[in-house]
Amino acid sequence: MRMIAQRVGLGWIALSVLWILGSGCSRPIPLPTSTPTATSIFRSVQFHLEVTLPPGWSAAEGPEYLARPFTGLVAFNSWRQEGFWAPEVTAGNSSTYSPESVLSQIPSGGAYIVLVHLSGGPPVQPEQYGPEYEHDDLSDLWKDRDCRESGTRPAGFFKWGRYLTLEVYCKPDISDATAEAVTSLLASWRFDRAPVGDVGWAVVEARTLLPPSVEPSKFPILTARSRSEGPTQSTEQSGTAVRTTEVQIQGETVVVKFNYCWGELPLSADTTPAEQCHSWRYEARSSGAVVLVEEGGAALPGD
Repeated sequence: MRMIAQRVGLGWIALSVLWILGSGCSRPIPLPTSTPTATSIFRSVQFHLEVTLPPGWSAAEGPEYLARPFTGLVAFNSWRQEGFWAPEVTAGNSSTYSPESVLSQIPSGGAYIVLVHLSGGPPVQPEQYGPEYEHDDLSDLWKDRDCRESGTRPAGFFKWGRYLTLEVYCKPDISDATAEAVTSLLASWRFDRAPVGDVGWAVVEARTLLPPSVEPSKFPILTARSRSEGPTQSTEQSGTAVRTTEVQIQGETVVVKFNYCWGELPLSADTTPAEQCHSWRYEARSSGAVVLVEEGGAALPGD
């Protein structure tokens, strides 16, 4: 497995999370006057994570459209507003999604944390994906900083076949207690070790088990299955090789099949002779194990 190295400046990520669409503003809402004293656990099954909410905090679970191409997965706010998101702000014929537009929607003394998915899947070229963020916590993304001093710079990372950003917003006038609550919430954040049934996780893990000679990073990444019955697949051609990734969910198990074909051009996965193809089938199980259950086809070139 690869160690995390923060590498956000890829060509396919135009502006990371700061996607400027125009300009606009919004009237902040007032903070509640009373503060609860009990913490609670927020659990997102569909996004495979858990945090401890400080007293008085509320959570929202998406997916929630924020601005093209950004989708909110989970969000947390310090003023107990259920279901709160800070999407793009529209004024006249223009819209904005920026730190300023988000902060304009946060009440005085408030703090807001959101996990955002860059919609549209992995990069155009599969080999541009990664490195995979392997920690279950945020230790390499947020190092016990005071949010009043860190600004609103998003932390971008690759996980489970997706490009995600962690955004943390604090109004300049937040109290010491709210700043400490932000740090506490982020310190409690835990991603699931084995995200049961997640297609992106299964494909990313299974790719690492392929032999180096077939250049595993060039196999397509899928993060969801199609709505139609049967398996979902994607194919990439590079030079004289065609690589196909196919996924199918069977209960809590994700079955991932890779097919590798080679030969003279023109070449396609459908017409290449069987003696010029090789395949692997893996099962990504709820235990977190990714197991090779079947391999077959012609001997690989050079074997």
